[in-house]
Amino acid sequence: MIYCCSCSSEKNKKDTNSTIENDIPSKEINTNDVGFKKEGMTKHSDFLLFWNDFKTAVEKGEKSKVIAMIQFPFVDHFNEVYAPEKQLTFQTAEEFKNNYDLVFNDDVIAAIKNNKYRGYEDEKDLQENDVIETLGLYLVETKEGYPDLEIDKPNGYYQIIGITYYP
Repeated sequence: MIYCCSCSSEKNKKDTNSTIENDIPSKEINTNDVGFKKEGMTKHSDFLLFWNDFKTAVEKGEKSKVIAMIQFPFVDHFNEVYAPEKQLTFQTAEEFKNNYDLVFNDDVIAAIKNNKYRGYEDEKDLQENDVIETLGLYLVETKEGYPDLEIDKPNGYYQIIGITYYP
């Protein structure tokens, strides 16, 4: 039996300095739904399991584990519109690895350490640290607004897919 975190729909506002584990009550999870091993890594179908593994890898500076959680191509939608010459779009893991510190700068790392993510559910903005139950889209929000990372479930499991664009 595995337990993971989940939120109740009544919980709208959370203390941004607390951790996910302390914020959200546990629930029992079917291990077949949690994730699966493929290509030597765990794929996460549950956001909070993904987030905890991702956050731990970032905090420990385990670049190869972080890169394994990224979908390629990694697309910088923000600079695609605002500053194409500064775009941080990468086609391969090797290309991303060579530019890792441009994406995972101090602001992004601080946002991850402080659980600064928010989800979208049925195209509505949710409160900071809310966990969505239907769609898979989350944003890691930085203090400066760039680069805000986009997390989605394009293949049925969570991955960092790029840098989001705000119209």
